[in-house]
Amino acid sequence: LAAPHLPRRVRDMDAVADILLEFIHALTHHVIASRVVASRAAEQSHQHVLYGARVKAHDDDAAVCAYVERAFESLRQGVSSGDVHTVGVLVREDDGELTESFEFSLDVAAAPEPSEKNKRAVRSALSTLATWFVLAVDGLAVVGNGPSRSFEIIARAASAHCPETWRAEVDDKDDGSGFKNGHVVKTKRVQNDVFTIDVRCTIARRA
Repeated sequence: LAAPHLPRRVRDMDAVADILLEFIHALTHHVIASRVVASRAAEQSHQHVLYGARVKAHDDDAAVCAYVERAFESLRQGVSSGDVHTVGVLVREDDGELTESFEFSLDVAAAPEPSEKNKRAVRSALSTLATWFVLAVDGLAVVGNGPSRSFEIIARAASAHCPETWRAEVDDKDDGSGFKNGHVVKTKRVQNDVFTIDVRCTIARRA
């Protein structure tokens, strides 16, 4: 990918949102290809470089690509405004059982300066995270029936009826809920003056 272009106007958060969503969009396709959650994913995937990491792309299935594209386009405004704080991919068995989740929690600075220092910090953070994510995802055992599984893209947003601090406490206390056989979690944080990203990869244990 080209070097990140930070917004010239410090009040314009759209450029930062675009950088992050483009990044997560690419890693979502890596999940689809690596975890075999779409029909013929292995046969239809190929590799490309994302901030120095070799990620798989699954872009030959028109229906899958259209769904992913629509999902991320709909998230742009929410991520830019800060209302959407988490974007994730859930993987389910054909009976609906949740077996895996990959979630990105985002905290974007209110007014990042478009300096060369911050551009380098963004590149470094995304390079570190891309490498870690690929190794983490590819190192997880596949639970379930492979090609029979499905996936969905989710977003979590702040709510006036459920304060952010309360939501975070609930998430921490109920970590891994929905997984019948326990779970394995891998986490990673990258942080700079532009954004903080917390990643959590969760997988059900084998029964």
